[in-house]
Amino acid sequence: MKQAWLWAVALLAAGCSAEARNEAPTDESTDQKIIGGVDDPNDPAVVAVYARVPGATKGALCTGEIISPTVVLTAAHCITEVDPGSVHHVIPGFKFKEVPESQWLAVKETHADPQFDAQNLPNGHDIGVLILQEPTTIAPLPFVRTPLPDSVVGQSVRLVGYGLNDGFGQTGAGIKREVTVPINSMDDKTLETGTFSKKSCNGDSGGPAFLKIDGKETIVGVTSYGIIYCLGYGYYTRVDKYTAFIDQYLQ
Repeated sequence: MKQAWLWAVALLAAGCSAEARNEAPTDESTDQKIIGGVDDPNDPAVVAVYARVPGATKGALCTGEIISPTVVLTAAHCITEVDPGSVHHVIPGFKFKEVPESQWLAVKETHADPQFDAQNLPNGHDIGVLILQEPTTIAPLPFVRTPLPDSVVGQSVRLVGYGLNDGFGQTGAGIKREVTVPINSMDDKTLETGTFSKKSCNGDSGGPAFLKIDGKETIVGVTSYGIIYCLGYGYYTRVDKYTAFIDQYLQ
């Protein structure tokens, strides 16, 4: 049986790679991005989610998306599977390590779906929110509110994240990238996305899968997990299944 790993870049026993704030690998010489995509200096509402123990130089890097002036959507494991005492930060911008701390957005609260179990990833519920201390002026992104039809299988989604572009080398995290891939399948909790050469990887956790609905890009999935070293497809939490959880934090 293939081993499933959470898609975070973190100091975790789950086997994710270490990520240092001042030493984040950003291998810009390779053609492969996110994996198999391109750099994305746009998408201002897609942000880095960084959890670090105060005074430490290393922490856990994930991705999130602003869905209201005070709410950032991400994966539950980006909130729960971090070092004890970690403080979360939301960091807008293209290159994570080049954003000065004065531009980081302070987080007041974090909330993960209480039914999430990091030991049972296929059980779903890998969704969470960060509540900002102050409202941001970055325009929020829409997310799907109606059940996804079976016809979405085979359609293309655009993935965005700050993750690795080399799963084997565990390098390249910290730069926002994008790639367009198919939805391969859908069950009652997740979307399976990607191809052999184009997919999400560690650090893309919490990042969005955008599907065009009525001509407008809409968040339909949140990056959850995949196979060790990013060898297989990526699995995305279906946002349409968790609107009740999300809505309780929207103002």
